Amino acid sequence: DIEGCVVAMRFVRKDAVTPQLCVGVPCVAIHDLVPGVTPDCLLLYKLPYVDSIRFLKRSPQIARKRTQPTDSQQAASDALVSALMLPDDAGPTPLKVVNPIIHRLFCEVVEGGARDATVEAAGKDAGSAWVLQSIVGQRDLFDAGTAEVALGKFTDSFPVQRKKTKTRGARDDEVPADGAADPPADAVGVPTDGAAAPAPTDGAPTDVKAVEVAAAPDNAASRSAAAAHIVIERRDPSGDFRRAINGADAPTIEAALLKGREVVLVLTEESSEHFDRAGELLVAVREASASAGVAAVGAYNAFVQDVIAARFSAGRRRRFWTEQVVARKAGLITKLEAEGGAPVNVASALLEGGAAQREEPKVEEAQLDGDDMFEDMV
Repeated sequence: DIEGCVVAMRFVRKDAVTPQLCVGVPCVAIHDLVPGVTPDCLLLYKLPYVDSIRFLKRSPQIARKRTQPTDSQQAASDALVSALMLPDDAGPTPLKVVNPIIHRLFCEVVEGGARDATVEAAGKDAGSAWVLQSIVGQRDLFDAGTAEVALGKFTDSFPVQRKKTKTRGARDDEVPADGAADPPADAVGVPTDGAAAPAPTDGAPTDVKAVEVAAAPDNAASRSAAAAHIVIERRDPSGDFRRAINGADAPTIEAALLKGREVVLVLTEESSEHFDRAGELLVAVREASASAGVAAVGAYNAFVQDVIAARFSAGRRRRFWTEQVVARKAGLITKLEAEGGAPVNVASALLEGGAAQREEPKVEEAQLDGDDMFEDMV
């Protein structure tokens, strides 16, 4: 029955802080009773148990282009769909009020509304099986045990990747007169337990801070001694970075890329006076990452998406994003660019909400893998 077709969705109101999980139910059975309600409308029912059906969130693993689910993921999905299906002749009948959700909708639309407290209390006292039963239809025809087993396997196959909590650094007007501010607590390589900062290297001016990070090799035998310590000074960070990777082996380049990303964060968090040098270093790190292999490209894109965009793409510190990331074209590295193609200003497209602009004629193969990565953020 078409009345039994429902959909779970995240409904965002303009005045809502976070999206509200809802169930949409067709209005076929009541469009003759309520003026203005057409058969193609979906009535929204607010669900009070967001965490119970979090598994309905689209998995990041299969959201990107040309990426297919594994056999185990496909099997888990098929099993869950099968467990949620009812016989063709056993669909819920709204007029008989066999579905709590549809009953709630009728109360709201036909009778002018029902109090949320009654339904919410029922949802809190019941488990996830009640949620699934309510979504698919008649409770007495629903095999809750089979569905819960299928749901468990599905959840294990598609782990939800929670977004990192956004953090804020010192505001520009909170920076001391000497231009230095406390570094962020989550910056790698920065002491957080009261230990003194690393001393400048031999020959470095005493008024120039140098951040020294020891690379943590996954295979110590394959890394050279040069990769053990990468030093990038604040006076000329991009120059120090380029000199560190000039003619270096793969382990040294990998350590330098990691160090470069860390110094970008340190500079941007200290003061807006360092934005230009941080932007130059970000461009240098991007250029090196684009030619350093798939792992380096992925690390850079994750850094821009999860750290830079989250901290600087909005608010009072947006100037770093517009003047450094967008203007210098230091956004995501596309697959085409990593293979030697034309660069794309992904950061500009993200900020303006339009299509990315190429510096060369459009090539069909240059569709951005980064579009899907930024979809939720936009």
